Amino acid sequence: MSQEEIYYLTIDNILDLHLMYSGIYPNTQLHLYWTDDWSEDFYIESAYAGFISTCLNVSGSEILLPEIQAHYAVLDWNNLIINKKVKKIIKSQAFINNDYCIRINGSLENTVDKISKYHKDNWLSSKYADLLHRLTICNDKKRDFKIVTVELCDSADDEVIAGEIGYAIGATYTSLTGFCDKNNKKHNNFGKLQLVLLAKTLQYHGYHFWNLGHPYMEYKVELGAKITPRLEFLKKWLSSRDQHPSQKLLSECRFDCRFYRELL
Repeated sequence: MSQEEIYYLTIDNILDLHLMYSGIYPNTQLHLYWTDDWSEDFYIESAYAGFISTCLNVSGSEILLPEIQAHYAVLDWNNLIINKKVKKIIKSQAFINNDYCIRINGSLENTVDKISKYHKDNWLSSKYADLLHRLTICNDKKRDFKIVTVELCDSADDEVIAGEIGYAIGATYTSLTGFCDKNNKKHNNFGKLQLVLLAKTLQYHGYHFWNLGHPYMEYKVELGAKITPRLEFLKKWLSSRDQHPSQKLLSECRFDCRFYRELL
């Protein structure tokens, strides 16, 4: 969706509940905003409100682009689809032999580096990566915000095959960006495997749903995500952001194939 003008957004705008509920949320003709506020507080408050932020370089100056989307891709656990190729990996001898694992909250720097190498031209700039780093060490208790990194690794040598960066707020999880190794044919469809295993990890830990952001990407629909209009999404979001999962994904942890074989 295009819009003629992109309006400047401040943290005071976001904290103004009357503006949010009477102006910004119901106006589905506007979705994209901009700011030069790179503070942790702005990022957390905008994410808590339902915005997903990327960034853009304008005439040598980087700005944040918070977006309250017209539609979201939302995965509810009962809608998860595991396709035949992923099922084949799960049934493979390598999976049975426990050759892979999911690492949560390992190395942010390594995940950023992998994303940058996989996506040569991407919005995840060094300034945005620095903000993510500051957010990982920010002990936010007001909004229960936490940066989450996800890596699908080879158990033998810790080679990272696929992964992503996102964030948890309350009982919600939101994806920002990710990558997968497409150079090694051995790892065909491992990006899709990582998505399935992450979905099962989030479900196991009691997160309510997965916000995958922009809906117009085929792999999200293939995973089972539903295209959800803004106001319908906000009903789910506003309800779950202040609740808590049964187990939070806070510190570094690993889940091996044996763990997932019991869930799949």
